[in-house]
Amino acid sequence: MNHIQYDQYGAPNVLYVSQTKKPTIKPGHILVKTAYNSVNASDARIRAARFPRGFGTISKLIFGITKPRNKTLGGVFSGVVEQVASDVKEYKVGDRVCGMTGLKQGCYSEYILKDTSYCTAKIPDDLELDTACAILFGGTTAMYFLGEVAKLQKGENILINGASGSTGTAMVSLAKSLGANVTGVCSQSNTKLIKSLGAKKIIDYHQTPFREIEGKFDLIVDTIGNLEFDSTKDKLTENGRLVVISGGMLQQIRAGIGVRGKQKMLSGVSPERTEDVQQLLKMVQKNQIKPVISKVFSYKDIQKAHQIVDSGRKVGNILIKW
Repeated sequence: MNHIQYDQYGAPNVLYVSQTKKPTIKPGHILVKTAYNSVNASDARIRAARFPRGFGTISKLIFGITKPRNKTLGGVFSGVVEQVASDVKEYKVGDRVCGMTGLKQGCYSEYILKDTSYCTAKIPDDLELDTACAILFGGTTAMYFLGEVAKLQKGENILINGASGSTGTAMVSLAKSLGANVTGVCSQSNTKLIKSLGAKKIIDYHQTPFREIEGKFDLIVDTIGNLEFDSTKDKLTENGRLVVISGGMLQQIRAGIGVRGKQKMLSGVSPERTEDVQQLLKMVQKNQIKPVISKVFSYKDIQKAHQIVDSGRKVGNILIKW
């Protein structure tokens, strides 16, 4: 079978298509013929060993010190079940499924041997395979940070910094569905898209620096990692919260310790749970949230997909198709 491999850390050109043996079924697993993978910022960071400040050593201990330990990237997939282990009862051949693989990665492959106990779900009949794949990465992140971390309430004013990426677009859509008043920070070219997802106001960061943004917000979400608590305090309400998703170690520590006063800085690590994926798929069915797919590449063009992610101008989700 085909899979996408990399043998060293580096630029997108370290990725290439290679041949390997098709996985053999084992207990607790299903063999999935892959339809789509999403190409996310986390994939690009691992590929380039470009980790958030302060996490370099820890990350390399996980992923490989001098070269990647797992030579196949990818943490998100959708596809069709081709084989089922005898002890797996909840899936059958032909089921359409999607899921995530966490630190194990390995999804950039024509076939995936998937542990059904970890973040795996059936795709409803009226959802397309690409739609299901696209909602997972940003959607699970948005659910965790808006729900469990920030506890966003109906009627609150939220500003989303980096509103046009995979996490940002999911944040806008989910915050709108929760009844919040959404302001999105993005480039002018993405204004129409972000408004269509539910943002009441758009701020073009090219025209308006963060310090010049008017008004106060109950919640500011930083999906990029370029905001500090001290620079956001005067933009927060008395009980406002800053949520940092992609911050460095010092930001994470500060968020963990807490910030004095009623204003808070919050962070965390988004879990990958089957029940969250199932809920997301139901919300997409009901048009409560809308995944955004900007480009779909053949798996043979994986380098092009990673180049867009590296550019910092990725809009919504980029998928590769098998």
